Amino acid sequence: MSLVSRRRLVQGAAAALGTAHLGASASRPPNFVVVIADDLGWGDLKCYGNPWVKTPSLDRLAQEGTLYTHGYACSPVCSSSRAGMITGRFPSRDRMFSWIGNAEARKPTINSDRGMPDWLDPAAPSVARTLRERGYRTAVFGKWHLGEGSAPDPGAYGFDVYRTSSGNGPAFKDSPFRPVSSERIVDASLEFITANAASPFMVKVWFMDPHVPLEPSQALLDQYPSVEGLLRTYCASVTGMDQHIGRLVAGIDALGLGRDTLILFASDNGPAGSLLPDDPTAGGGTAGPFRGMKGSLYEGGIRVPWIARWPGTVPPGKVDNTSIWSGVDLHPTLASLAGGAVPAGLDGDDRSAALAAPAAARRPLFWDWRSAPVFRPAIHASPMLAMREGQWKFYVNPDGSRKELYDVVADPGEVDNRLEVEARQAEKMLAPTLAYWKSLPEGAIQPKAGEINYPWPTEKKKK
Repeated sequence: MSLVSRRRLVQGAAAALGTAHLGASASRPPNFVVVIADDLGWGDLKCYGNPWVKTPSLDRLAQEGTLYTHGYACSPVCSSSRAGMITGRFPSRDRMFSWIGNAEARKPTINSDRGMPDWLDPAAPSVARTLRERGYRTAVFGKWHLGEGSAPDPGAYGFDVYRTSSGNGPAFKDSPFRPVSSERIVDASLEFITANAASPFMVKVWFMDPHVPLEPSQALLDQYPSVEGLLRTYCASVTGMDQHIGRLVAGIDALGLGRDTLILFASDNGPAGSLLPDDPTAGGGTAGPFRGMKGSLYEGGIRVPWIARWPGTVPPGKVDNTSIWSGVDLHPTLASLAGGAVPAGLDGDDRSAALAAPAAARRPLFWDWRSAPVFRPAIHASPMLAMREGQWKFYVNPDGSRKELYDVVADPGEVDNRLEVEARQAEKMLAPTLAYWKSLPEGAIQPKAGEINYPWPTEKKKK
């Protein structure tokens, strides 16, 4: 693309964003740094109201950019959520119904039992491939979890450089890796950014923290002398990740790339909660005001922190309570900002306008969850299908049972089911929700999926 064409692109994008300039220089498109935490809840940052955790780097990122209160993961678990962030499609369209297990290291049918492939199809749309075709250098560092064993490495999806865990290809060398994972992931990301500072780039920085097992250093634990138990371990782990995010942002600014770089921060799903019998370090995360956690379609399972910083484009110090974002929006939004058409067939929207000012209008979002609500209090056991449109969130099982309707703006905790009071609204959302389900490929449905299955006490019959 010629310099004149590039300037016209930037001017056109600036007009669409309603701001004086796009932020990147007229001679190049913006860089993209997409930072994803693992199992971080909406309420797990100081800037989102957490009373215990220390997150000065992310709090500063929010002050230098915009904090969004309606950001969503593509799924309530990691693999399917990450798939949606790459493809721009609802994960189940690619049979990413849940997390992907290593069929060679665990059992051969661990994925096929759930109707899933052993890895994300490389032929699926990929934001990395789209951007590489437009002259970007692309990279991913950290947790992959989209296929192990014989699975394709990230290069098959359009990434030029990669170093991952739970994947194939180059891996991190530290052993044990978990205690230093956030540091090493940022080290690799900064190395890539420094080497590619002269050309447009996209790097996905995919942390393992604060997913269990948590192994914060004693120095991090010492920052919480008055906090005890699992909460102390959790807070220390989040603070450790936050410190390295601070290093990442400082490195970008030191290279003079701040105004050329859109930084997006989010989480892959809600907090895991404390009822994980196989790991003693689980339990510190919080979804803030929301019902639900990881493995649930209620707000706490899929609504996540969402922060954007891009000096000169994203307004600083703002809290956006209007714009609705989803991980499936990353592909179309970055493709649009990079120049050229948004690829066809994506479920996400181009949300570039929401970077400059609140933008309410968007297509509905859909989720499905076919797994049983294991190790979760019954209050978090959602129906199998969910739809968000405007202020409304609608739930139903594929057989039509458990219809629920909430105004998640007025009632973020989803305690007031408006199904009968707003019957017309519920009926309006029922048909598209069931149509979404029918459009998906078939997959196994676990027993008790979509049920509230608390084992209520019963009288034992005498023999």
